[in-house]
Formats: sequence, C-alpha cells, structure tokens
Amino acid sequence: MKKTFLSKSIHSVSPLVARDGHKLIYEIWYIPRIQDELVVARFDNINDTYDHMDKIKIKRPKAYPHHYIWDPEKKEKVKHRE
Repeated sequence: MKKTFLSKSIHSVSPLVARDGHKLIYEIWYIPRIQDELVVARFDNINDTYDHMDKIKIKRPKAYPHHYIWDPEKKEKVKHRE
C-alpha cells in the first residue's frame, strides 16, 4: 500500500508525483467549516483510498461526511463505495 500524507512543506516536484516517483492518482479532501478545503491524503490506487475513507468513517464518524475522494486527472469526485 503506497500512501502519502501531506505536510505543509512544499514539494519540488508536481503534487501528483510522490517523492519516490510513483504517480498519485486519488486524493482525500476535507472540507472544514471556516477554512478552504484541503488535501489530507493521496494514494496511487482506489482501493487504498476507499480503505482510508473507511478508517475515517470508523474513527471520526462526525467528520466523515466532510471528506470526499477526488480524482485530479479527471477533475471529478469519486463516489465512495457503500
């Protein structure tokens, strides 16, 4: 499982490429009440992304509705599995 958590540091490469060079194709975004939306994690496959959303649903059930999966290549939200 390749998962990249973001920090406030600025990457010298594209944000869609991890430091080890593999392509990151799915992002989990969080929508806070006051601030702008922000990326909380990036993954290289959809199954890892779904698994992380499941963890958020279990550990932070109140925050879960304020998260969504984004595909930056297609520029659209990805529906979470039920």
